[in-house]
Amino acid sequence: MQAIVGGFGLASVYIKMRKDEGGVAERLGLFAFSLSFLLSSTVEALPIYLQERRVLMKESSRGAYNISSYMIANTIVFLPFLFAVAMLFAIPVYWIVGLNPSIAAFAFFAFVVWLIVLMASSLVLFLSAVSPDFISGNSLICTVLGAFFLFSGYFIPKENIPKYWLFMYYVSLYRVRIIPRACLQEMIS
Repeated sequence: MQAIVGGFGLASVYIKMRKDEGGVAERLGLFAFSLSFLLSSTVEALPIYLQERRVLMKESSRGAYNISSYMIANTIVFLPFLFAVAMLFAIPVYWIVGLNPSIAAFAFFAFVVWLIVLMASSLVLFLSAVSPDFISGNSLICTVLGAFFLFSGYFIPKENIPKYWLFMYYVSLYRVRIIPRACLQEMIS
């Protein structure tokens, strides 16, 4: 439900997005907010992971299975669910906003959204493993995501980040990675 409401809500804001070069800032805003929404939308999985952790520790201490088996199984089980969430978000955003009406460009966009949601879910799983309880885990996740967003390059250019914080730019999940120019042009034109 969150993906559907978020997708339609975001699409309604950017429905009149300009298609010319003047709309580049609007497209960057769309993509930045999409990243923020998608990464923060997986925080609700924290209580599930915290609850499963008790069972995992008990079972792994008895030698029933190891932690890597749990991680692989968890990822495989969540792949279709996260794909559905990605599609529920991507379909309204992509088509209502009026990004490139090509099926290939939409498939690329949906694939990137799916990878973002999968990555965010993995981050929540990792942070829940090092958190003693829900309140600490929620605080840790919010702090990490906030720091990643701050050092992504959207607010402070890489050149202006103090040297001792520069590593955060490179590990930020929000940072725009190098996307082949042809793929980016295909998606936004």
